[in-house]
Amino acid sequence: MSVTAPLLLLFDEGLEQVRRRFAALVENSPEYSMEEQIRSSGNFAILNKPPVGFEVGWAHGAVSLSGYRAVFADPPLGKSVTSLSIDFGPHLRAGGRSAPLARELLAVGADLAEKLAANLVVWNPGKLVSKEAFFVESVQSYLNGGVFPVLATVDFDYSSDESELRSTGLMWFSGQEIALAGCGLRGQQLVRRAVRLVHDIATNGAVVMAQKVSDLDDDKLIDLAFEPQSDNLLHCVIRSKLDAKIGAPTLQ
Repeated sequence: MSVTAPLLLLFDEGLEQVRRRFAALVENSPEYSMEEQIRSSGNFAILNKPPVGFEVGWAHGAVSLSGYRAVFADPPLGKSVTSLSIDFGPHLRAGGRSAPLARELLAVGADLAEKLAANLVVWNPGKLVSKEAFFVESVQSYLNGGVFPVLATVDFDYSSDESELRSTGLMWFSGQEIALAGCGLRGQQLVRRAVRLVHDIATNGAVVMAQKVSDLDDDKLIDLAFEPQSDNLLHCVIRSKLDAKIGAPTLQ
């Protein structure tokens, strides 16, 4: 069973048990309504939560999660599970994606994960598998005015010496990924800055003009330069303010 929708909820229970629980939730909730099943398999339907419609689908089998990073979770490698996939409806999938729409999908995913008692949550764009409680708490905090749920949706990979960091999954929200380096910073020092940058980009939109933004340290800043011809990568270079004044080399 492959992962295609951006969001996948995984359950240890059988398929029919999960479907019955889902149907009861929709029937008893004033927030949701469900249209007739679509596709010949009968395993897909449109779930409406005004003003957005979502395509949901059920399946049972082993989930292919090779290359996915686990976040407070144990991926069900080779184990048969029931999955509930969540994606935008066909009309929204064909159009552009905005921060408010992405927020709606995250909100529905967290709500269903909690109310249906999912065991794990798979966020496909970032190749992440999270414990249900971590995903729900991260998204609910964001919906209540907190930071964007970066660690539940965007993964970070380091260079061999941890002096450069690159994101995976920000593209789904903004159309660009980030590469971050500079000032001899490594590891978690880069992650802290990347979380802040991802929050700003995922909530406010892609950066398409070169600019400087403040750093976590008062004596530094971050140069941003977008290269659409280079896999839509936003180069983020941390500099000391003194070096920025005299002109330091850019990130390659």
